Amino acid sequence: MVEVSLEPLFQSIKPFVIENQKQRKEKELKGEFFNIFSILNMERDEVHTHSSFIAELLNPKGSHGLKDEFLRLFIQYIPLNDIDVTTLNTKSAIVKKEEYIGKKDVIKETGGDIDILINFFSPNYTIIIENKIDAGDQEAQLARYNNYAKHLNHSFTLFYLTKDGHEPSSWSTGLKTEEHYWECISYKNEIFKWLKRCLDISNSFPLINGCIKQYQNLILKLTGQELNQTMDKNITQQMLNHNLEMLAIWENWDNWIYSIAEQVIKEVAKKTDCECKGDNESYPWWLWDNDCWVAFIPKNNPDIKIWFGKEKGDSPYYYLEKKGITTLQTKLECMEYKSSKGTPFGSKYLDSKYLRWDLCVAQAIVNGEFRDYLCNCINEVLNDPNFPK
Repeated sequence: MVEVSLEPLFQSIKPFVIENQKQRKEKELKGEFFNIFSILNMERDEVHTHSSFIAELLNPKGSHGLKDEFLRLFIQYIPLNDIDVTTLNTKSAIVKKEEYIGKKDVIKETGGDIDILINFFSPNYTIIIENKIDAGDQEAQLARYNNYAKHLNHSFTLFYLTKDGHEPSSWSTGLKTEEHYWECISYKNEIFKWLKRCLDISNSFPLINGCIKQYQNLILKLTGQELNQTMDKNITQQMLNHNLEMLAIWENWDNWIYSIAEQVIKEVAKKTDCECKGDNESYPWWLWDNDCWVAFIPKNNPDIKIWFGKEKGDSPYYYLEKKGITTLQTKLECMEYKSSKGTPFGSKYLDSKYLRWDLCVAQAIVNGEFRDYLCNCINEVLNDPNFPK
């Protein structure tokens, strides 16, 4: 086996990392990370932030006053099936969000609520967009929307929109997964390019232009492009110059994830004066995979366990358990130690920005933000006056 040294690769990338950190500090001093969506804790809200904002821009009758300008640009950046985009009448198009198409039936694969629905007339054509930021796939979701569209008796395209353009799960695509009846698009590629053009044509409308810029910056943040995209190209070139080293990193990627997750857990336990109960196999996925749990046990109160994890089909949350009093707690919207549901302790969902293992979470783990957040969650329980001493 060829021995590979990673040091040349790391040294070649280091200047770009240092420059990246310098740019971040400069942007912070200039207030360029100020973002109204983040401030209002709306940055990952699929329905009220992303679907609403995109649908409003696409709507020819939207409050922006630019009529069909944004919609005409949009259809240039997405791959439409069976249609010449120049024939679509964008002026008369109707754009709807959260469009109800009937009671959900996962057996018949019908019904549900479509995130964004665009209907064109003369010729008749429909665009359906299923929008995913953090939420997981729903059962037969794309299949239900596909069946709805097929009954329209005219051409359509069904889009699966995600941050990175990944494929949907078979849980969503249903019985006819092999047909691949959907198209994947991403915020990182198609949406970002579209927003860039939207900025160009809204220069004479400062209020609209400013809002689009804020939203574009949010997309950069969510897709890991918040700083210098030129730096990404430079790092990629260095990676291409060190293919053997990159292969070694790829082969050991899972080991890195396991190790850094274990490191975070140990740091949290130490900072909160707790002991950790869990196994190494659960460490990387304790907040993202089903039925993976890690418990933090206060050293001065061993009868207490603060569990972090995720049950099947649920979002990650943490809850309090006291030995001899209760088992799994009734999940509440907020931490309540004396709930109206008859259980002495409650539980709390974790911040939505930590719901999916992605670049944003990896960054939060590396820079200590994720560790500090978990420590705050534990201390919230330990310092609460209702905490059972």
